[in-house]
Amino acid sequence: ERNIIHTLLVDLALQRVVIVWAKETNYSASKLDLNLVNGNWFLLIINKMNIRKSFEPYTVPSQLYMWESAVKKFRLTGEYVADHASSGIFLKSQLHGEDFFTLAQVETKDCPLHEANRKFTNILVFKYDKDMENFVEFECLPTCSVVDQASLTIDHTNYLVLLSELGALHVYAYLHPEGFKLFQEIKIKAAYSLVIVEIPGGPFIVVSIRSPPGIVVLRAHVQGIQPFRLLD
Repeated sequence: ERNIIHTLLVDLALQRVVIVWAKETNYSASKLDLNLVNGNWFLLIINKMNIRKSFEPYTVPSQLYMWESAVKKFRLTGEYVADHASSGIFLKSQLHGEDFFTLAQVETKDCPLHEANRKFTNILVFKYDKDMENFVEFECLPTCSVVDQASLTIDHTNYLVLLSELGALHVYAYLHPEGFKLFQEIKIKAAYSLVIVEIPGGPFIVVSIRSPPGIVVLRAHVQGIQPFRLLD
């Protein structure tokens, strides 16, 4: 089995998609994200396991790459170890000119199969340091067993939305310079994914449910109308 990271470019002149960079890897990725930070493109690859390891295969580094235009390739700039990593996203605070990325871990490496004995881990948050020209550890958020996440901005406030398989949707608001603070919690059972939908009257957060199969739709309010409740 071979896992390969491909970077694709839409060539408008040739009117086709071309591969501009590829790299073989021992990791199996769960998510990836791409963002422009301080004039550079960063690629975040969330790795869930090492396909070559039989011992602790789920304790692996997720990787951060930066695009180098001169040589047309991504250069590895950082590795961030996590257990059972499920997702990661970039966040940008336009108001304060700050950039972050998050890394969600579903469970720890020594997690037993029995549900009652599971150990759950938190969300790791990294912030871009302009002096170091890279992302550094910023804080850890106390939401456990996150299976999906998203971000949205309402009235210049950045929100991080975390979906936990423990039956809750947590909404964190970014308060400069303290960090992300829990703003709202909504109980949702058997949920496994979420997506932000930007349409008139929204934005809306759509949460997919396993049992019974279906979705839950939540509308985000403009901050100030209901200052202590973002979603309903």
